[in-house]
Amino acid sequence: MSLFQDSLLQPAKAKQERSLTKLLMAMEAAPLASAEDYNGLDEEKWWTENTVAVVAGSSRGIGLETVRHLAKQGLTVVLTARNDAHGLAITKSVVDEGYPNVHFHQLDVQSDQSVLLLADWIQNKFGGIDILINNAAVIGAKIDWDLWESRGISRLGLLTNRSFIEGFGEDYNTAKTCLDINYFGAKRMVKALLPLLKPSSSGSRIVNVSSLGGLLQVKYFYDKNSIAFSASVRMNSLGCIL
Repeated sequence: MSLFQDSLLQPAKAKQERSLTKLLMAMEAAPLASAEDYNGLDEEKWWTENTVAVVAGSSRGIGLETVRHLAKQGLTVVLTARNDAHGLAITKSVVDEGYPNVHFHQLDVQSDQSVLLLADWIQNKFGGIDILINNAAVIGAKIDWDLWESRGISRLGLLTNRSFIEGFGEDYNTAKTCLDINYFGAKRMVKALLPLLKPSSSGSRIVNVSSLGGLLQVKYFYDKNSIAFSASVRMNSLGCIL
């Protein structure tokens, strides 16, 4: 198995208590893999410039770095963002870095129409896709950043001190938006793009990027009676019911 396949298919093996902050800092500090890192792996390399990858939620953060890594390996990559102007500007900056194989299309995973428009564009431009990465997500809480900053707790520092829950707030609309993007957004994408997955001897693939919440370690953030806790533990049931 190649390094690229391993990065897409293998789950993280870090201990559960390792903070998200350390993971993000490590990613930021690590240089992009160079071509030399893949010497001797040509016999295992299954992707080409015709391999198409779509990354939802890719105008910043992990999604944007995923676009860069895929583009560096020569794949054709579709960068997406809700805001056209922002997405086009980010795509231009990536192309200017030396990755002309990166394309942009507007995407709002909360909108059925937006998802279907993306699917139609992909069908017409590429004929299908090989990889779908669902990375679009929001946090399901209202956060009082000013309170934490007034106490000297940075946004990254907060994630290493998960017992600090003051400053979190939640209501129906916040929880609804979180579910609509993080859960139903991914379902919309899979439903629309699954028919476009190309037959492949190596296997086309769908990658769903989750967070610490995916571990159901809600004791760090939520009270058992909270909306977010209920939403987390009932997520699978929601899929069956709705």
